[in-house]
Amino acid sequence: MKLKLGFYKKFLLLLYVLLVAVDWGTKFIVKNTFFYGESREVVGNFFRLTYVENPYSLFSIKLSSNFPYVWFSIAVILVIFVIFLFEKNRWHNFIYILFMAGATGNLIDRLKYDRVVDFFDFGINNHLRWPVFNFADSYITIGMILLVISIIIDMLKNRKIKDRTLNEEEIAEEENKELENA
Repeated sequence: MKLKLGFYKKFLLLLYVLLVAVDWGTKFIVKNTFFYGESREVVGNFFRLTYVENPYSLFSIKLSSNFPYVWFSIAVILVIFVIFLFEKNRWHNFIYILFMAGATGNLIDRLKYDRVVDFFDFGINNHLRWPVFNFADSYITIGMILLVISIIIDMLKNRKIKDRTLNEEEIAEEENKELENA
């Protein structure tokens, strides 16, 4: 079976490369212009750029001390890429590109530094702060939000189809009853 990539999938693969480049480029800039732990205010104390390195997963979630982050990332990227190749739904393909770009961006860091460079720092004060993250984490998070929205939309569509089918069956039953009574 020969696989043909249409214009849209080629465009998404180009977007994938661009997203990975943005992630890697911003990490490179932060790593080479900040001291480790340095924080610079962008929007007061609410949004800062803070250079940290994260040896764990998304948003500093520790899975285990010997979790194979690199191999897991490679497997996830490969599985999602295969799904992407065969998926026909454009929306889902866009979501898969976000997942792959995020996983690839953080994989590059793990291969190069054995940890991930993070720098987006949001919070209200020094005690109420979201874990520091990067573009790759954002791609994965946005992909998850879009996937949940997609699932909800699909469920609602299926429910409407089911409701419409039930209504058509009820109408047909009533017509049959009327014919029997006549």
